[in-house]
Amino acid sequence: MTISTDIFAALQGLVGSRCYPDTFEQPSGGMPTWPAIRYNIVGGDTHPDICGTGDGEQDTPLVQIDVVAATHAERETLCAQVRSAMASLATATTLQGVPRREPDAETKTYRASFDYLFHL
Repeated sequence: MTISTDIFAALQGLVGSRCYPDTFEQPSGGMPTWPAIRYNIVGGDTHPDICGTGDGEQDTPLVQIDVVAATHAERETLCAQVRSAMASLATATTLQGVPRREPDAETKTYRASFDYLFHL
């Protein structure tokens, strides 16, 4: 499995399969359905050894997971569920700091962003 498939498998059930890589699905003429989750690799480190950087098996990618919900309470519930789901992954992950939380006035939603370091 890849990081993307692992994350999707762990999180998609929390939001009725509205779990997307890179960007939220944009229906024509309307707003996305909330709650939803988006994830993407935003950085990380390679760990070269005597043979070079290999094929990624030693990398530690940094993955950002964004949660968007219609209410504050729904966001907080979903944040707890995301933390639990990520802790259950077979690949070791480390949450990098407290998730950032903010309201979005334009979409009238509540957002949270997590940064997870994957230890492959």
